[in-house]
Parts: sequence; structure tokens; C-alpha cells
Amino acid sequence: MNDLKWYEKPLRISAVQCNYDEDSYDILENHVYQGHFNTEQLFHLNAYGHTSFYDHARDAEKLKKYIKEAKKRNIRIILYWNTHCVEKPECDDHPEWIQLNKNKEKVTAYTNKYLVCVNSSWMDEFIDNFQKVCSLDIDGIFLDGPVVNAQGCHCEACQKQYMEKYGESIFHATYRDMVEFKVFSVTDHIRRIHHVKNKINPSLLVYLNNSSLRPDITGSNTTQVEPFVEMLGTEAGFAYINKFYSMYHMTPHIKYIETKAMGKPYVIFTAGDNKPSSYYMHTAAETKILYFRSVAHGANIWYGIHAPTSFMKNPGGQVAYECNKFHEKYSDYYLKTSSCNKIAIVWSEDTANYYSSVVSESDFTQMGGIGISEEKGNHSLSFYGFCQAMLRSHIQFDVIDEHMLKTDKINKYELIILPVCACMRDEVIESIKSYVKVGGTIFATYDTGLYDGKGYHLGFERIKCLFGIEKMKNKISYETGTSFVTTSGEYSESLSSEIIAGPLKVIDCTVQNGIESIAKINKPMAGRYVAFPKMDLDFLTINQYGKGKCIYCSGNIGEFIESTSYGDSVKLINNIIAKHANTMVKTNAPQSVEVVVRYQKEYNRYLLHLINMTGEMVRPIERLIAITDFEINLELPGNIYKVTALDDAVSFKLSGNTIHIDCLDDYAVLVLDLR
Repeated sequence: MNDLKWYEKPLRISAVQCNYDEDSYDILENHVYQGHFNTEQLFHLNAYGHTSFYDHARDAEKLKKYIKEAKKRNIRIILYWNTHCVEKPECDDHPEWIQLNKNKEKVTAYTNKYLVCVNSSWMDEFIDNFQKVCSLDIDGIFLDGPVVNAQGCHCEACQKQYMEKYGESIFHATYRDMVEFKVFSVTDHIRRIHHVKNKINPSLLVYLNNSSLRPDITGSNTTQVEPFVEMLGTEAGFAYINKFYSMYHMTPHIKYIETKAMGKPYVIFTAGDNKPSSYYMHTAAETKILYFRSVAHGANIWYGIHAPTSFMKNPGGQVAYECNKFHEKYSDYYLKTSSCNKIAIVWSEDTANYYSSVVSESDFTQMGGIGISEEKGNHSLSFYGFCQAMLRSHIQFDVIDEHMLKTDKINKYELIILPVCACMRDEVIESIKSYVKVGGTIFATYDTGLYDGKGYHLGFERIKCLFGIEKMKNKISYETGTSFVTTSGEYSESLSSEIIAGPLKVIDCTVQNGIESIAKINKPMAGRYVAFPKMDLDFLTINQYGKGKCIYCSGNIGEFIESTSYGDSVKLINNIIAKHANTMVKTNAPQSVEVVVRYQKEYNRYLLHLINMTGEMVRPIERLIAITDFEINLELPGNIYKVTALDDAVSFKLSGNTIHIDCLDDYAVLVLDLR
């Protein structure tokens, strides 16, 4: 793979995100180089405390000197560049740069800084500096931002541009138009940067902080900006100090960014600190989990701290160095790996934006929701519920979106899951129909397909033939503890009872004759402590469509799993999944062990990653508990004839395609050679 670009090889990126009057050359030597990073996202050399801007007259010479020292140590330099906020002096000098809310008040960030607008004259200043930066001997530029205020910017520049685009005042903008305008503004900003870069230095790596698995409330849409960057990145490794924050949520983000990268490299930003507490570092155990989950799924390492490098002396920091050392030693095994999964779950951008979804907490968003109502399901919670279920059962899956659904790339999947993918454009529905007709299987829930791409309700006629539904009646809401599901036969295998707890939202459907009903749900009960009702509503059905099948769940079961984590609900949907697709992995390992299978085409070998997350009952996890005596059976295209454990991290025995693991401490990689 000698023809690969430098950034297509495994990266370990250091990001010291502040300047605390540390000597920059001490950081380079003692943290970056000695810490086994091979790339630095350089911030501290030209930083104003917590904000970094490049000023050519001020920074060019000292940057050239620093680059020279970095190259002596074979360290690549990516220049960090803040593109979303300014300090108060810049705000006072250039008030026209600053984003304004609907009340024409300046929009702040991090309490004491101000968001800049990409449509303002700030952009001219930025482009002028950017042209000068591109001519320097750097390897790349990281653009931190841009970010648009969640309610949109209403500065004079945005007012003018909105009027030109839509022919009306921005103060009359609908929610849908504002989402579109924010995405347009950010994408146009990145497009301009891309064209400038290519004229001066086409080989330069440029990437930014892409949004992922959330509505486009800040304007950064991964699909739109992907053509204009060389690498994709997302803050999936920013774990918030909240005992309810699920460590499961990281993996779907990585899977999604891999799909969106379209073969380009991708990186997971992992913070060394518990967000938002910048000076409280992750434990050693959680650092290992965050690190190894990134690399197991083919992502590059990005490790950032918002504190002096002296904080690296704590256990979490020291573990980060150890992980870097391991990754450096075995970097060939992380080079150009890919998913080989036969199951995909859909993240719908349209549904997240225009139907109902949760907004995750970040520096620029507060925990909240879009389109939440009594009747609607919740796309993101349903999505995470299915992901949680599959991760807990070690089912191998990809995350795709409606853009991929429109292509023939979906034909590689045996099963596609549509968790309350309410908003669907006509072309997406037609593509799904074609996929099923030739033998594919879909698993859809609740409101899937009932709305168009902009969130307008159309009804069930457009998906009637797929799901085998004769009539959709009213939506039923249950009080907690009054919804029950019953099933039998092969789909009830390993359930604790034939009757299990059910979701709180269900559509009362009449299915066509001949449709297979595999689970029923009760009508609403008068209360909790009453006689048990009849189970007479269809809950899970299977319709033959062409050569393929459509599994339909009338309830929001994914959302129910995400909110309750009920094991029987997890088993039920995973029994269905396993019946209709190759899950690749069967194991008696605990749910807290993440199993990842990757394929390395260049060497025609498979890699089995085992990540132990077994620890205390609540976060932060202080210590990992070793897991002993479990087996993993793999369904691969051939027979395994040789297994090698990197760093002798585990002892094992091979019998056919079953691997017996004696003991797993934290992380292990098994190299699998097939006949």
C-alpha cells in the first residue's frame, strides 16, 4: 500500500486544545513525540487562551520553526483553526461578524465568546488568511466549526442572503426553511474553502467537526460537506459525565461516519476529559474503552485535552499513551479495514430533521427534542434502541442513511432495519421496493414511510403493498405497565415468558389476508391491576413481497428498548433479526463485551476485536472486570485455519470456526486466516 496518501494510513492525532503558558516545544517533545502520536492538530502555538486564530504576520515565522522541529520527529502538522467563535475584543472591533438571534441579540458560545457568521464579512477575512496558510509547509488544516445558532442567524448578511434565496424576510422563516438555509450556509462556506485550497495546495488535508446522528440544527450536514473534505470526523468520543450516558452510543456514530466517508479516512474525536468538566479526566478504564472502540471500527485516533499536559500524568492520560504505543506497534492491522456485515440499520436525516428526534447535548446544543408529540414516535430513540439491542447481542451491523437507500449498494445487505423512519421520499420507497422484490428483507416500525421527505403526512397507501396492511386505524397510547406482547414458536426462543412488556405507542392496523402474524398486543387496559386482556391486535407481521419479505412492527419497540432496556424485548427483535439474516457472531460472552469483525482486503484476512466494558454499575467506570471462559462462533466465507492474538493479549483455543477465550482483560485483537 505504498501508493496511499499519508492521511490514509493509521493516524494518532494529538490535540492540546488550549494554551496554558506551556512551552510549545515541551508539548511537542514530551507529549506528542514521547506519547507515540504521529500527527499533531496544532493549537497551542498560535492560541489566545482557549481560542486559536491564524494571523500571518504574527504567526508565520514561529509556525515555520515549529514545523521544522516536528518534522525532525516525523510528526505531521495539522493546523487547528477556530471557525466558529471570537473573543470579546474581536467582537467589539467587528460587531458585523457576530451571529444575532431573532431578537437581534449577539449569540454567545462557552459563556464569554461570540459566534461568527459565515455569511458575514468575517468570511473575507478568513479566506485571506486561509490562502496564506495553504502556502505553508503544513500537512493539513482542521476547521473547528462553523456553527450556526440553533434558531438561525439573523444578522444583516443573513437577512440579505435569505431574502435573495427565498424572496421573503428571514424573520418569517419556517422551521423547514431555516434548517435548509443553515445547511446551505455552512456547506457553501466549506465549498469555498475547498476551492481555494485546491488552487494553492491540492494535497493538503482539510477536515472539520462534522455533525452525526442528530438533527441539522447547527447547519453541519455530513452528506453535504463530504465532497469538500479529505477526511470526516465526529465528536463520538466526547463522553459526558452523566451516569445515564450510555457507552453504547459511541459505536453507532462510528458506523455512521464510516458509511458517510465513502471510502475516505475518518476520525473519532475522543476527549481525555469528562465533558463538560474540562479538568476532570476520564478514568483509565473509560479511556481504554473510548480508544479501542474507535480503532476497532476502522477510525483514526484523535485524543484531545482541554487542560495543561501535566494532566496526562493521571491514570487516564497514561493509558492513552499506552494505547498509542499498542496502535503504533500493530498499525498494519488497522490499515484499510472494512465492514463485512449483512445487516444495516437506517439513520434518516429527513426524519430527524422534520418528524421527531432527540437533540443530544453538546457545546452548542442542549438536550431537547424536535417534533415531539403524544402520537409521534421518536426516530433517534428508536434507532438507538435497535442499536443497543444488536450491540448487546453482538450482532454485526452497519449504519446507513436514505441517500444510500437510493443506490444499489444496499443489495449487499440481507436485512435492512427502518426504526420509525417516518420521512421517506418517493424515490427511497421505490428503491426499497426494488430491493425487497429481488430477495431483500426489511424490518420497519411504527410510522415508517407515512410522511414525505419534508415531514408532511401522506398516509399508508404508499407503503401498503410492502407491509401488507389493509387499513391503518387510530394510534393507541398506553399507560406505563399496561402494554403487553405475546409470541410463540421460534421467535419466543429464550424469552422469560410468552407474555412480555410492550411499547407505549402502537398503530391499530388491519392486515391483509394471508399475512403471517408472529406477535400480538393487547388493547388498552382500564388500569394496571385489572383482569388480563385479550391479545387481539397484530403487533409483528411478515409479508412476502416479490422474492423478499417485509417485517412490520406496529409499535415503537426501538424507543421502548432505549427507555427500558428490557431484556425480553431485546431478545424478541434479535430472534427476528437472526432468523432473517446472517448475524456473523454467536457467543455466550456478556453483553458488556463488544465484538467487532473487520475485513482487511489487502491481506485477505479477518480481524476479531474484543472490547471489554465490564465494570461498575454506573459511570464513570473505575475498573474493568476480566471476563473468563466464553466462546465465539463466526459465520465467515470460509473456514478458519489460523488465529493469532496481537500482543498475546488473550489465550484461546480454536475448534472449527469456534474460538474459546480463556480470559479477556480489556482489549484483544485476533487475526483470522481462512482457507
